[in-house]
Amino acid sequence: MIKSSLFSPSGLFVFYILSFFLIALPVQAQSDGRIIVTITNGTTGEPLAGQTVFLQRHRDESEAAEVVEQALTDRSGQYVFSNLPADGAHYVVETRYIEIPYTTGHIAIEPSTAQQDIELNVYDITTEDTDLSLSALHLVIEASPTLLDVTEILVVRNSGTRSYFPPPGVDDGMVFSLPAGAFQLQPLVDGLERKEQGVVYSNPIPPGDAQIVFRYNVDRGSVDQLLSKQMNYDVGRLQVLISPSSEKVTASNLTNDGVQQIGDTSYLLLSNSVGL
Repeated sequence: MIKSSLFSPSGLFVFYILSFFLIALPVQAQSDGRIIVTITNGTTGEPLAGQTVFLQRHRDESEAAEVVEQALTDRSGQYVFSNLPADGAHYVVETRYIEIPYTTGHIAIEPSTAQQDIELNVYDITTEDTDLSLSALHLVIEASPTLLDVTEILVVRNSGTRSYFPPPGVDDGMVFSLPAGAFQLQPLVDGLERKEQGVVYSNPIPPGDAQIVFRYNVDRGSVDQLLSKQMNYDVGRLQVLISPSSEKVTASNLTNDGVQQIGDTSYLLLSNSVGL
């Protein structure tokens, strides 16, 4: 009797062939991911039915987002994006309400988090800025013998229940003064523009915190070594970071907090925790 075995030479050959096909077979991502999004009017607390929502997908930060689905919410303000590949790609849900865009953060669909329940609030609008304040202002100053390179990071807080939407022609939005001698303004977020009264931010500001960032230069000789900045709004907290940290600085209403290391750069930190 002749017995055949996988461990015979011919059997090993068959075993290797089977192993090859098992290893080479591509693994398909399961298309069972779901994003359940609920759109709510944050001003009234009511769900928004018939609201258009867009689902954007991208693999990484360097890849442009692609709109993969557009839909309308149901009577409960909800829509379910289903059959999404659970391959680790990031999704963003966007909607527009009274011409103002609102987006979620990145939503990752992976095998361990295949279903995500997301709430996205939109708001009614107001043209009054009474609920706006600066919760923090950070000034980052890179100093050279002749020039100050200044970056302003402003944290604007809308403590109301409506999005601030500046009407055209009425200062066009929030106005921030520039120091005397400032030039070469570089807006680092959308909605900023240089005007006669300073820097104007004209984008809508929804409830919560938003960052406004811009950069400019000041000739040290033109300000006689004295940098002075007018504040248009009350500030909850002020920080000034100066590099190099060896700069000799005298400041009013600010505490010298010593040298702080941020990455590879040492900064002299001046602060006022009670605001200005």
